[in-house]
Amino acid sequence: MRQAGPPVGAPATRWLTAVLFAALVVATVAAFAYAQRAKHRDLLLDRVRVTQDFSPNGDGRRDVAYLRFRVSRPDRANVAIVDETGRTIRSIARDKPLRSYFYWVFEWDGRDDAGHVAPADAYRLRVDLLGQNRQLTITAPEIHLRRIPKVAP
Repeated sequence: MRQAGPPVGAPATRWLTAVLFAALVVATVAAFAYAQRAKHRDLLLDRVRVTQDFSPNGDGRRDVAYLRFRVSRPDRANVAIVDETGRTIRSIARDKPLRSYFYWVFEWDGRDDAGHVAPADAYRLRVDLLGQNRQLTITAPEIHLRRIPKVAP
C-alpha cells in the first residue's frame, strides 16, 4: 500500500511557480520604470495655461487671453493662435528664443494677423519648436473668444 503524500514532481512545480512569479514582478517593475522615464524624456512643453474665455470688447474686463507655458529644452519658437482646422489666426511671436524651465507668458488681444477682431469661436495655442523641428498644438484647454457687447459705465 502506498502512503499518501505530495504527488511526484510537486517540489519542482512549486519552484517553477516561484521563479515565474519573481520574473513577472521584476518585469512589471522594469516596465513601470521605463514608462515613467519615457513620459518625462520627451516632454517638450509643460505647465501650459491659457485664458479659457475672454471677450475683446474694450470694457477692461477679460479683454486679452494669456498664454503661459514652459519648455524643457532651450529652443527658438514661433507661437501662434490657430482655429480648429489648424489655420493660423494670429502669429504671437516669431523666432523667439526660449530658455528652458522658464515661464513664458504671451498675450492675445483677439485680433487676427490683419488686425480685425477674430470671430467668436474656439481657438488653440500652437508652438513650433524650430530647433527640434516640432509643431505642438495644445488642444485642451481651448481659448474661447466671446462676442459680448461692451457694458456702458
